[in-house]
Amino acid sequence: MPSTEHERAVRDPSLLEAIVPLVTLVLLIGGSLALFGLNALDGPIQVAQEQARIDARVAEALHRSEPAAAGPARTVDELHAQLTRLGELKQAGLLTDDEFAQQKAKLLAT
Repeated sequence: MPSTEHERAVRDPSLLEAIVPLVTLVLLIGGSLALFGLNALDGPIQVAQEQARIDARVAEALHRSEPAAAGPARTVDELHAQLTRLGELKQAGLLTDDEFAQQKAKLLAT
């Protein structure tokens, strides 16, 4: 007789009990799409595009701040202006600490 008690304790769920979790999941996904829209899926793409734009601006700014290779020796004022520009790029968040240090060392070495 113990197996009959066990069989009564474990029963198959009703159709309603089986469908409720599925309906809940569908409502959560639908609500998320309604709140955030399908464009929310484009987030990683937009981040990558923005990073590419920042990288291009940094490369352009670094190119502008590099000294001319075959030009005459810089004056102290020119060096000061280039170092100041480099500091502004770092403060604006366009250069990392490492990039700033590399460019500063490059300027001071020439």
